[in-house]
Amino acid sequence: MARGEYSGNRLFTKELDWGGVDMTEDPDFWAYPDSDVWGYNTAKIMQAFKGPHGIIEHVNRISLRATCNYRNFVNLIIQPSYVIIINRNNVHGNSQNGFEFALACEINLSRLVK
Repeated sequence: MARGEYSGNRLFTKELDWGGVDMTEDPDFWAYPDSDVWGYNTAKIMQAFKGPHGIIEHVNRISLRATCNYRNFVNLIIQPSYVIIINRNNVHGNSQNGFEFALACEINLSRLVK
């Protein structure tokens, strides 16, 4: 997974959270500047700051997943992972790695009654 330094998830709301020009205040304009409205050169300059940009953070994860069944109604799911993060927090050269561990339990009550 790659995340831009100025990535955000509020592009089409009033809470634009990663820079650029917030066009949502005016309902006549879409949040992504239009070449027909602004002219080609001006729109391209504005568009360059609308998409996520900056130093890209790369997250790579290697995972194994195992499921253990107990009496046909309880599943125990175990997932260990090794994670490598390159340019952590969008800082060039800041790389970190380590292990993650996830554990889940699934109980199917309909099978318990049978």
